[in-house]
Amino acid sequence: MSYAVTACSGCAQPWAVDLRQASSSCPHCGARAELRSRRLLWQGDSPQAAQAAAASLRIPAGAGPLLTRLAERPAHSLPRHDSPLDAAAARGAGLTNKSERAEAVAEALTRLCGMVPHEDLLEALDRAAIPRARAEQEVVRMLAVDRMMEPRPGHYRYIGGPRE
Repeated sequence: MSYAVTACSGCAQPWAVDLRQASSSCPHCGARAELRSRRLLWQGDSPQAAQAAAASLRIPAGAGPLLTRLAERPAHSLPRHDSPLDAAAARGAGLTNKSERAEAVAEALTRLCGMVPHEDLLEALDRAAIPRARAEQEVVRMLAVDRMMEPRPGHYRYIGGPRE
């Protein structure tokens, strides 16, 4: 993953950064940030996707202090999980919409493991409180709407895409 989104400690606005660089300046206020110690709000391989993610994370006035605290928290203080399945399930924990939760889990599991076996994906969805029957439906849905691909029978990779 070469691109990410982080938030400025000065103005609290998110912006896209190139992780191959050691530091970056906020395009909104010019504050300089060392990228190594910043909390990343999003990561991916495409600069266009990073810019789109930054745009979707723009915050209303007055909500800045929370995002600033999150952005300044060092990476080593992020929560740790016993397995990639637990980490992926935690990624979708705050989402109430089960389809969005399933996509968040699939995306996190793909980021952590690459290709994901069918049973591992279902187990992670189960840990994210999506019943097995609904998890099977979500896998079929994500395949049907091209959010996920099956490069090898029974193994999936989340690829995302534009939301409906």
